[in-house]
Amino acid sequence: MKSFAKLSVALAVTAIVAVFISASAQGTGIKNISGTAKSKRLISQTILFPGDNPKHVIATIISENSISSSNPEWNDIVATIYELSDQGPDGGSHSGYMVLHHKNGDESYVKFDGIDKKVEEKSGLRELTIEGKALSTGGTGKFKNIKGTGLYKGKANAMGSIINWQMAVEY
Repeated sequence: MKSFAKLSVALAVTAIVAVFISASAQGTGIKNISGTAKSKRLISQTILFPGDNPKHVIATIISENSISSSNPEWNDIVATIYELSDQGPDGGSHSGYMVLHHKNGDESYVKFDGIDKKVEEKSGLRELTIEGKALSTGGTGKFKNIKGTGLYKGKANAMGSIINWQMAVEY
């Protein structure tokens, strides 16, 4: 009987803590945002062939994406992307930083890293599925203290990429 009473008290405490955490998260101003990023233009690219495999490529890439979202603060903005990509015959990894240029002139900064997997080649174009995690690291103006995490998933080939993303942020 004592163990049942202890279990009941533990469950009650757990329920109270869960309600408190839920209420705290709602009170913190966390915003769930989502959207799509599409390749806009390549600014620069350096490609290295380490020599261990003829299809192994390491690249540094600076590019721009256009960002769309149903949230007006995150819609119709440009992202400058600074990326390091390490690709082999079947896929690879990527990581880097983004500077999101919001319409009001403020910027927000995102660190990202993920994996790429090769899918079937169509018309000789190598296609990759892309997925990864993102971390908001700060910004300017309204976004100075932004914090948050998110996920992204999409496809890419030599012609560009389309990435769907979602983040939970607080600013």
